[in-house]
Amino acid sequence: MTDWNPAEIIGTRPKALALSLYKELVTNDTWAHQRNNYGYRDLRSYPLLVSFVGQPYIDVRVSFNSFIPASLDDELASKLVDYYTETLAKSPTEHDKVEFNVVYSCYYLDLASRIKELHEHGFSELDTDRLKFSLLHLTNEIISPTSGLYKEDLNKLKYLEQRYQEITESSLPIIDKIYWLIEDCKRYGTLPFAGLARAGFIAVQFLRSMVALQLISEDELHAYMNSLNTVAKQLATDAIGLQTGELQKESFLAQYGHLRPGTYDINSPTYSEAFESYFPAKIQGVRVPKALNSQFTFSSKQHRDILHHLRQNGLQATTEELFTFIAEAIEGRELGKFIFTRHLSTILSYIEQLGERASIPKEEMAFVNIDSIKNLYSALDHRDLSEIFRADIEPNREVFEISQFLNLPQLIHRPEDIYDFFLNEVEPNFVTRKSVTNIVVTEDEFKEIDLQGKVVLIKSADPGYDWLFSRDIAGLITMY
Repeated sequence: MTDWNPAEIIGTRPKALALSLYKELVTNDTWAHQRNNYGYRDLRSYPLLVSFVGQPYIDVRVSFNSFIPASLDDELASKLVDYYTETLAKSPTEHDKVEFNVVYSCYYLDLASRIKELHEHGFSELDTDRLKFSLLHLTNEIISPTSGLYKEDLNKLKYLEQRYQEITESSLPIIDKIYWLIEDCKRYGTLPFAGLARAGFIAVQFLRSMVALQLISEDELHAYMNSLNTVAKQLATDAIGLQTGELQKESFLAQYGHLRPGTYDINSPTYSEAFESYFPAKIQGVRVPKALNSQFTFSSKQHRDILHHLRQNGLQATTEELFTFIAEAIEGRELGKFIFTRHLSTILSYIEQLGERASIPKEEMAFVNIDSIKNLYSALDHRDLSEIFRADIEPNREVFEISQFLNLPQLIHRPEDIYDFFLNEVEPNFVTRKSVTNIVVTEDEFKEIDLQGKVVLIKSADPGYDWLFSRDIAGLITMY
């Protein structure tokens, strides 16, 4: 799916708690607030995610509208959204690549040549010039080395960490803690993370445009990406430190203990809760994967050539400043996700405790809508907790069970599509150009099989699965 793909984050048939938390923290309002902050159209009050019998979908027209620079007039904006929608309808396999292959949402080094394709679809030279210059202004505001918008988002994350300690160590009742963790997570967690995710996308677009202009090679792009200091790389390094005795378990869990595969899933144990299953006492043949030690720099000539293109396109950054932005945006995106998931994981733990008070196991609390819990903060009910939650659990469980028997298409273009459709071919996205051949291991087999050198299959990629990179796996494939 396009834009904040729920299939990748909460699955295609999530339970009510995961779905409602994802909507609360991201897709109801936060996503649109961020886009408007970065110079795009204001789509607040338009929910991005809709669900059909428990199956989440992204409203594509809302998403496409949110990628239009705010400075463009309604007529051109509407024309662009119609074009994007028609393009996706003709090429549905692009549904998870629209930001690269369908929409024009930022400026990059080969935009001027690529944007000319709009002339074949009824857009005038004036139309493309207006779009191009609006994207140039928007991008310069984001990547500015002195006042870049992404820098403000990096600073917000620091405040979120401070607030976490204040709330969790306070004497507030558990319901109050849940409420304020949610509010702070939206304001100082998922909102800046959304900004850093957008900046990270722009960073990757710049790198891809350098490859397209033959300023760097595809192999150099991947070498550069592997040289970045991401959370996943640091976790893998620290996990190996656990095995060699260079790092103590307590220190490791203080940093990473909140992570859980399935970030929004209350039934997924955290690293702290199931440490031995994620990091067995002995992993045979422990060694640091080469990618963890990689370093890379571009040549002086490449820096000069890139600077020439930056000046030619009116981008207000030097080559060094651009690469600083690229590194900070990509690393910041991963850091932002890592930091706000601590709030989210603790919210789930508190909800589990609430369930225990009401004699309801966490397996059933997974069917509670987060609104029912938030309402407890500001409304006194004559019913006890068990009655309140049970009233929510049963109908939500029914919706979930029905969803298990329904298949819907990846894209719904017309109302008739839900009754009669073909499953589209999926064109995979490759992160590297390497090819490997080895035994394939699925999530169900993780406990029985040594993962070193294997190709690992998981349903979704989120920070909770970063432990896999400590096992020196040969490859990783996600379902969506």
